[in-house]
Amino acid sequence: EDGALYPLGSRGARCLSTALSGLILQKHELLLRASVNCLSSLLGFLQRKSPTTAKCVVCQPWSRFLLHCLLSSGENCLLHPAILRLIALLLQDSSTTVLLEPDLLRVMEAVERRGVKELSQESAQALRLLLTQIQSSVLLPTGEHKQRVENMIEALGPQMPVVNSSPSISSNLLRVGDVSICLSDFTLNSV
Repeated sequence: EDGALYPLGSRGARCLSTALSGLILQKHELLLRASVNCLSSLLGFLQRKSPTTAKCVVCQPWSRFLLHCLLSSGENCLLHPAILRLIALLLQDSSTTVLLEPDLLRVMEAVERRGVKELSQESAQALRLLLTQIQSSVLLPTGEHKQRVENMIEALGPQMPVVNSSPSISSNLLRVGDVSICLSDFTLNSV
């Protein structure tokens, strides 16, 4: 298994995941976005090379603690596009092992309080990804919850057409003060 994950190995993958999760807790804009992008790339790599290790990395107790901290941080943090992407990633790779029904309901309630139309375009895209993930992989206990998800997807409106497969330059650029950073520099390309 370690050979399949060369050069990381399974222990290195777990350590890298934990380090990236720790950076997410810093809640600094640059660290938050870069960490989620790197974690997404790491999980994609692990999913291709060793799905068992990917599931192990996502389902470690640290992931549950990270999620609890983020969900307790307030509505602004919870509806941040990077946090919504992170929740969708955790849901994709763990199903309901890390994410519990009350966690998902908490996100839905925050969206309902804020209003879908008040979200930035980037947050709306991340929310659409999360809601689609909820529909496809989580069995919500009641028809009411399923209906709430459908209503939110409808409220988001039609999905923007994708002109090409790469994100636009402006949505891929993060400006922090006088510094501009291309976020694609923080993602791993598959070979």
